[in-house]
Formats: sequence, C-alpha cells, structure tokens
Amino acid sequence: MIILLYSLIILFPININGAILTDPKRQWSFPIQYNVTIKKYENHIKEAIDEIVNHTCLNFTRNDSLSLNSPGIVFRFNTSVGCSSEKIGPDIDNKTNFINFNDYCISNKVFIQSLIFSALGAYPEQTRLDREKYIYIYYTNIKRGTDLTLFNETNSSTTSDYDTYYDYASVLQFYNLSFSARGGYTMGTTHEYGDVYRKMLGQKSFVTFDNYKLINRHFCNQTCNGTRFGACFSSGYPNPRKCEECLCPYPFEGK
Repeated sequence: MIILLYSLIILFPININGAILTDPKRQWSFPIQYNVTIKKYENHIKEAIDEIVNHTCLNFTRNDSLSLNSPGIVFRFNTSVGCSSEKIGPDIDNKTNFINFNDYCISNKVFIQSLIFSALGAYPEQTRLDREKYIYIYYTNIKRGTDLTLFNETNSSTTSDYDTYYDYASVLQFYNLSFSARGGYTMGTTHEYGDVYRKMLGQKSFVTFDNYKLINRHFCNQTCNGTRFGACFSSGYPNPRKCEECLCPYPFEGK
C-alpha cells in the first residue's frame, strides 16, 4: 500500500497550498505539555510524538498532573466518539486540548500524528482556499450536526499557506466517506487524474513531506537563522534539527 501511494505521488504530482492557524492569540508555547489518561497507551502516544519531534523543531513534555485549565494536550481513551482532535489549534482561553482515541486508531502511529497536527493548528486538506480546483464537497451527504469547519474553506486572515506543496495523500486529507450521513461520498476529486487521486484520500500509512514542511515553516522558520549555509533546492528547506542539511521531497537528498 505504501509503495503504491508513493508511486502515485511521483507519477501524478500536484500542487495546492496547505494552511495552518496563524492567529497570534492562539499559538502554542513550547514545550507542549501532554498527558495520557490510560497509562498502558503511553508508549503508543510517545512513539507518535517522537516522530514529530524528530522531523521538526517542536518539543513536548509529559505532565501527569496537567490541569484541564492549562494549555496542553490530554490524550484520552474515548469509545463514544471517533478518533479526533477536539480543536484545531490551542484553545483561545488557554484550556486543555483533548485528543480522543480508541482501539481503532491507537496502534496506528500515523493516525495519532495526524490528530496532533490538528491540535497544533493544521486544518484539514479539503479546507484549502483553492480547493475547488481539486476537490468538491457534497454538503448534502454530510451527517447533520457535523462541525462544518472541517469542510468549509479556511479564513485567509487567520491561516497561512506558506510555500508548501500538497498531494492528496496528506494525512490531513479526509477519506471521501468521512462524516457521511447515508453512505454517500462527502468529497470527490475534480482533477484530470481524479480517479487516481481518490485512492489516496484518507491514507494513514505515512506522513508526507509537505505535512512536516507546513509544521516546520510555521513553527521552525527562524530556527536556522544565522547559520552559514547555502540555499536548499527542489522545494527543500533546512533541517531544523540539523541546520547544515536540507530536507527534500523524495527522491531528492540534501546536504
């Protein structure tokens, strides 16, 4: 499955701008404190967090006594709702963000990473401002009571695209049956190779290059300032953990 998705990305490249919350009143302070309500799942959560730490400049600290009235993330086992981040970005009142997980997603590290990206402030892929060129939404098929923030276009005054590239394989792209009321598609693809891209929607097998790039462009853009280093090419950018190296999309490499 992973090999197939990589092949589709290489054969059918496409560029769309990603978006992440830039509202100055709703930004994280680091390290982000987090807690896991059921301790037997701590290693699953830590593995997902460690992957993000290794690919970005971000840091997290576990705090078993994290107050619900403090900024941070609480990972809680919850069978009454689906695997989800209850908020996109930090709470404006500095209260705790909740990420819900269950047996369906806890063993999928990439799925957990996608929920953390949402909590960090990354919006679902289908909410991009130019999404109509690439995807369309069947609003009449969306389950009543669904938060339409997950489908409506983002606000350009409180989000930024940066210079990211996005493919349909983004872990922030919903499956085409997500939040379906009657089993009908809630999203469809409009591109020339729409049938191919439809196979990518909702994948949770790997985090794409541009998923990490969006996070790094927002949170880590100043990390390598002052470092004596040449430019990165092929849409690459300085590795925030090792500024003398470039991070590049497959199959390119940077040094």
